[in-house]
Amino acid sequence: MSGDFYWFTETTPTPLYENKILVGFKKSKRIFAVIDCTGHGVPGAFMTLIGNTLLNQIINEKDIQEPELILQELDTRLKETLRLHEPEEVNSAKISDGMDMSITAIGEQELCWVGAKHPLIYFQKGALCEIKGSKFPMGGTLYKAKTFEQHIIPFQKGDTFYMFTDGYIDQMNAQRTRFMSKRLRELLQETQMLSMSEQKEVLAERLADWQGDEKQIDDILVAGICM
Repeated sequence: MSGDFYWFTETTPTPLYENKILVGFKKSKRIFAVIDCTGHGVPGAFMTLIGNTLLNQIINEKDIQEPELILQELDTRLKETLRLHEPEEVNSAKISDGMDMSITAIGEQELCWVGAKHPLIYFQKGALCEIKGSKFPMGGTLYKAKTFEQHIIPFQKGDTFYMFTDGYIDQMNAQRTRFMSKRLRELLQETQMLSMSEQKEVLAERLADWQGDEKQIDDILVAGICM
């Protein structure tokens, strides 16, 4: 059971009409998201089920494909599902219930990305780039109005993109020191010449060495996309 999960779909081309005349088709996109829900164990798994269901409704059923619009719709539906609009005395946990996430829609030549408290790390021609996500989470009642900035990144074959929750970078070693995002960036840079499956092995080995006998303190999810 986990509060971290990933979600993927590939949309189908849909017809576009003007004055009832077919003028073309909306191109298909590959939509991929990495989500970190509040809570661990059963509460985290319950939020995972909610997030998975809402993403299916928004993207596969309602055909919303722009990451910025997906997050806005998800935030609204999540509040309704968790009844976060009720008075605080009815729902005392409403401030923090929700999720952080990173979502991308991949077209033929460009990638469109939005993050809610999650960053995006990517490499183009070996150069490391990073985009910070919005400070706003999905759900919760701490913020009355939220904005999610959308970023469009042209890509070429060989470019790599990484989305992750905070589980990997928050793991402790014997000195009670967190791994931190700086070490993860350096590790991703170090492994760029390897295949994705080889990178996965290195990340797992490096984290195991870091943790030693320390217990895992959070769910872990790191996802890489190679164009």
